Amino acid sequence: MNLFNLFEGKARTDAFLVAATGVIVWIVALQFDVWDRLTEFLEGHEAWQLDELILGVLCVGFCGFAYSVRRLIELRSEVRRRRTAEDNASWIAMHDPLTRLPNRRFMSEFIQQLAPSTAEGKASHTAFAIDLDGFKKANDLLGHHGGDMVLIEVSDRLRRKFPSDVVARIGGDEFTILVDNQSLQSPVATAQELVGIISEPMIIEGRQVEVGASVGVATPEHVVNPEQLPEYADVALYVAKRSGRNSTKMFDPAMLEYVSGRAKMEQALRVAVRNHDIVPYFQPLIDMEDGKLVGFEALARWQRDNGEFTPPDVFIALAEQAGLIIELSESILRQACKAALEWPNHLTLAFNVSPTQLSDRRLGLRIIEILAETGLSPQRLEIEITESALVRDTEMGMAIVSDLHNAGVRIALDDFGTGFSSLSQLGKLSFDKIKIDRSFVTDCEHDPKRQKIVNAILNLGRGLGIETTAEGIETPAQYALMKQMGCDTGQGYLFSAARAVDDIPELIASFERSQIRAWGRSHSSRMRAAPFPLNPLKAT
Repeated sequence: MNLFNLFEGKARTDAFLVAATGVIVWIVALQFDVWDRLTEFLEGHEAWQLDELILGVLCVGFCGFAYSVRRLIELRSEVRRRRTAEDNASWIAMHDPLTRLPNRRFMSEFIQQLAPSTAEGKASHTAFAIDLDGFKKANDLLGHHGGDMVLIEVSDRLRRKFPSDVVARIGGDEFTILVDNQSLQSPVATAQELVGIISEPMIIEGRQVEVGASVGVATPEHVVNPEQLPEYADVALYVAKRSGRNSTKMFDPAMLEYVSGRAKMEQALRVAVRNHDIVPYFQPLIDMEDGKLVGFEALARWQRDNGEFTPPDVFIALAEQAGLIIELSESILRQACKAALEWPNHLTLAFNVSPTQLSDRRLGLRIIEILAETGLSPQRLEIEITESALVRDTEMGMAIVSDLHNAGVRIALDDFGTGFSSLSQLGKLSFDKIKIDRSFVTDCEHDPKRQKIVNAILNLGRGLGIETTAEGIETPAQYALMKQMGCDTGQGYLFSAARAVDDIPELIASFERSQIRAWGRSHSSRMRAAPFPLNPLKAT
């Protein structure tokens, strides 16, 4: 019973007591003929004017009674208003105001009330955890109001599909559904149907929008109590999202170990980023014409406490998922810029940004701030942007490239030819360099088709007045072919693997003492196998 009910109950009790007292007084007055005796007394003492006094008391009493009735009515109205407000507050606490779906708290209390099925001791429901794929892009395209409308539309679709089950919005673009097993035919088929329902195009503010969905499913087979259902569905969803867009996964106990391992690595990564344990290594960039060193590309390396290196494609992807990529990238760039200050002024520093970073409108300003902080000239920095990243958001890419160009920073289009609209990007954006992906350089000397592709890229670069760089040169034959075809610069394990910052002065001196052709002949037999991708700040 709440406070308002107590007040209303007390008011009723007081009214009853007053009324009862009045009835008792009236009965006593009748019993002793009080009215007749009072009349005789007033007539016998007319000079005292007691009748007027009694009339006044009666009038005041009647007015007091009327006032009390009005106050009681107002109290009842106030109690009703307060009760309605309390009910609304309770509803808001248990529901999402935007979609009007139950929220995480409602789901938690609902699950606590679920009793296991009597015989098997199993939960009576199956949980589906849903995360929208591509919602951020839709939100950026439509704005927050349009993004809200997308969430409302998805909520309506889920409600129509499961009208009698619990459909909850857990937060952001995440939903959880608890379906009674009695009405569920096949969890796998239902999960795939959910993906299809959500992926259907929708019209928002006159625009056609499409979002996908990843779905994790937890059935009663692997849970001890109902409270584990949404938890295990989330675990399956986590694995599903790692598998790509519109994926569905059934929970398996082995996933717990996988997620636990990922959580431990994420925690270790956070510590490493905070302590700057992830450092830049530097791979030389060589002038193909005369073999001179022209600069270095900074590549991230993480050596764990046990001495082993974690592959960059692993920890970079994890940093993107954990929201650490901006902090990590800034740390690596800051360290690399400080190292570059110790090099001869004609050597440049190339740095690859993650596709995820390209969604940050302040990326250009962040890079410029780091240059100002470290004192490295913007003309010595070259930022590499992958073509696939530009395809995701060309307008944002144009704004960032403009910021960097205005500051004097050079821009390279990395992995050229592996994206979806290379010529379109070259037409829209001003690049200083295009980098030929290593997939075209590998076995190029033995594959006429690859030679034609590389030659076409080089001709395109010459026609546009853009410098070209070949990645992944590992043999003297590849070097000779790239040089013959007119490639401007090259990098790869033929020249050197990525080296730690302390090795760079010696490496610079070695290039100053020798020509690249002689170096290739004397060292090609001792090349090291590539331990990691050459461009670690991307998950490829």
